[in-house]
Amino acid sequence: MPADFIPQSYKNLRDWLKIQATIATAAPTLGMSAAEQATYLAQVNALLPTVTSIVDLMEQMDRKVADLQPLLETNLPLFRKDIRRAKTAPGYLPSIGEQFEWIGDSTERDPATSRPTIEAEAQRGRIAITGRKPGYEAVNIYSRKKGEANWKLIAIRKRKFPYYDETPLTIPGTPEVREYMAIGVIADEEIGQSSETKEVVFAG
Repeated sequence: MPADFIPQSYKNLRDWLKIQATIATAAPTLGMSAAEQATYLAQVNALLPTVTSIVDLMEQMDRKVADLQPLLETNLPLFRKDIRRAKTAPGYLPSIGEQFEWIGDSTERDPATSRPTIEAEAQRGRIAITGRKPGYEAVNIYSRKKGEANWKLIAIRKRKFPYYDETPLTIPGTPEVREYMAIGVIADEEIGQSSETKEVVFAG
């Protein structure tokens, strides 16, 4: 008998629940009584509104992030210009720079010897990859199951974190240990050292 299937990602679960809401179309063939149909639909209705709200919020967040990018590209250079001017003002003091957090890390990083940093967190239906890419334009992100020798490239020239790996379990219902690492990219070429390998248990 084929294994039971219940989607793990929120979006797929929402779509699956919408299909379950039409159980009445198959109920006569399955011999489901009115009481059994009502119980089944009650289970659907207990989950569908909340899952739908979560998916709507996730999609809204994705749209907001996309809207934010051009605003950052326009306004951050203006901030930098204004801050540089403020630092040359006669009345400027280091304490003012500290107050407004205008003083960054002055350490020069050589991309050839630097490395990105990442963290991996298991979430429902996906792994969230966050991190930093000091001195790099982007990162390439790799993954493999623990014990495998070869890395698989899962994200190419990723400029912004987080990245979500929604690769399903190899064997449905069987948790697996995955490993992730990133390499910095400049001018479409990988450069520098790979990040530390991060290990996470993924249950789907």
